[in-house]
Amino acid sequence: MTKRFNLTLGFALFSVFLQSKAFAGVTPNFTNLDAAQTSAVLKTFGANFTFRPMDTASNYGKNFGVSVGIGGGVTSGTAITEATGLPVSQIPHANIILGLQLPRGFAVEVGFLPNLSLSGLSFNSWGGDLKWNVGAGLGKLLPLDVAARVMYSTTSMSYTQTVTTPAPATDTLSLSTHSFGFNVSASKSLVILEPFVGLGWMSQSGTLSNSGNIPLFNTSLTNANTYNASNSGLWAFGGLQFKLLILNITAEYDSMMGISSQSIKVGFKI
Repeated sequence: MTKRFNLTLGFALFSVFLQSKAFAGVTPNFTNLDAAQTSAVLKTFGANFTFRPMDTASNYGKNFGVSVGIGGGVTSGTAITEATGLPVSQIPHANIILGLQLPRGFAVEVGFLPNLSLSGLSFNSWGGDLKWNVGAGLGKLLPLDVAARVMYSTTSMSYTQTVTTPAPATDTLSLSTHSFGFNVSASKSLVILEPFVGLGWMSQSGTLSNSGNIPLFNTSLTNANTYNASNSGLWAFGGLQFKLLILNITAEYDSMMGISSQSIKVGFKI
């Protein structure tokens, strides 16, 4: 058990390191943003870093259980590209994900990234949800598992950006997002496979700012170096979990406020 946990934790930390390396290579240089462009940036980054349990509606165990895993994936940057013209194809994300199963179908799930700094980039995030398996809570009256989740997550990041026009300049861009949402999902265990689908709502607020002399925002938007924006919309997702003894591998696709993401999680349930 200890060896499996250490293996998972080591893989998680290595994956987070790879994510930070990958993200450092796609950080765009933002300048002269208007309201629509700023909203697109915050919505895309917010959707990318929102906590996803990447799990089914079923319980980890009959009364108590533990889940440990690493999840990661990419989020489409199309909304940023369409709004700003910058070539942002995908934004990576990763999380160390832990879950604790409780009696009567309740569970607590959390995901986090430690505070990391690399190549002028620093970020940290955490989030979690409270889950209730309705079927288990009502004594398995339903032919499949149906779960309700309410969640919250927050992320902060900053990175150095350099522009050459109108004059060479370097400053630090900071971004923070806060997300709150809920969803209902259903899944059906089919021996070693468990497909699941879900639908919910996500509400997000975010702040974009910079600390240098680069004109981050269009003067028609604000003369300050900080701007706040809020977004909300539907959260639809679906996926498939492969189960072999305590090992589980989950692939998931979701659309959050019109922003699509693909994710995968590898972990253990006991």
